[in-house]
Amino acid sequence: MYLISAALAAPRSARPLSHTASVIADMLWLRATSADHLEHVRAHADAHEITLVLFLKGEDLTAAERASRRMCEGLVSTLPSLAGWDVLEYRPL
Repeated sequence: MYLISAALAAPRSARPLSHTASVIADMLWLRATSADHLEHVRAHADAHEITLVLFLKGEDLTAAERASRRMCEGLVSTLPSLAGWDVLEYRPL
């Protein structure tokens, strides 16, 4: 099992986030495929920042990091309320 932390940040001009952390986690689950090996998501969200911790099974840490990046970037690119947000970092825990 690999744990990856991802930090997402709003641009300065963004309106405050209207979604709760659980909605963000649910939206990430919708982006996940069986190939991502996502087992669990913890999310913390405030008005201008989201922290996600993804628990993934996978071949190795590199594969887990790739899956995390793909899911988080997909979330930011498809969820209108996250338009313009950036994925700042991915860190294995």
